[in-house]
Amino acid sequence: ERQRWRREFTDYVQKQAEATEQQVGAQLRTFAEQLMALSQNELTRYHISAVPFVHQVELLSMQIPGTIASEVSRRMTDSDAVYQKLCRMMPGAEKEKATQEFMREIIGQGVEKCSRLAQRVLDQLEEDLTAALQEKLEQSQQQLERTQQELSALAEAAGDGQQQEKLKAQAELLCTACDLTEELFDREEG
Repeated sequence: ERQRWRREFTDYVQKQAEATEQQVGAQLRTFAEQLMALSQNELTRYHISAVPFVHQVELLSMQIPGTIASEVSRRMTDSDAVYQKLCRMMPGAEKEKATQEFMREIIGQGVEKCSRLAQRVLDQLEEDLTAALQEKLEQSQQQLERTQQELSALAEAAGDGQQQEKLKAQAELLCTACDLTEELFDREEG
């Protein structure tokens, strides 16, 4: 009877762990899809590809299967005092309650372990995405500064050109005045 209970309990908890892992995997796939949509809508504007970020999410989703189950397996052994106590308990409401509490505890610990793993990867992903956006922002600022310098140089050149035109016009006016003066002298002499 106890062996059957152990087997059924172990199977049940493992199925719960696998179902939770599948839910996490589904959420990660949804996140990857959202990243791709973000890439198509927003990131392409900044010439940033979401592919490396999606790849990180895919790597994470490959690490998830077994994360919760391994934590569950670690606790469901004869070396675990709570598990030993459950195995020795007689069937009934008290055992059922203790079993549910133990199952919630070990699934919770597995989820926490899984969550820490996911958080590390997602923190790195956020850091990488922020760095990529920061780099693009800096490149845009540098490009803007270069464009401003080029426009200033053009404005100066245009100003120089206008100044040259003004000087040329003054020189032509002076030459015309000289020609007129020379004509006047030529007339008076003649």
